[in-house]
Amino acid sequence: MQPWPRTATERLLVSVCQGSAAQALAILEALTDTNRRTLLSAPPVPADVTDNELLDVYAELFMAAQEIISGR
Repeated sequence: MQPWPRTATERLLVSVCQGSAAQALAILEALTDTNRRTLLSAPPVPADVTDNELLDVYAELFMAAQEIISGR
């Protein structure tokens, strides 16, 4: 396994939030954004963002949360 931070999302998270608690909170807030309807088939996202890119970011956020919870 690669050392933390592995992805661009994780690097951004580390640069913006100091400490695992702040990073976990930021992930929770990003995943519960009420402006995004992630469970509906047609979420309102900018035209230049593809569904695959959005799903990749969500997957990276979930993996980052798992790393934070497990203590890296």
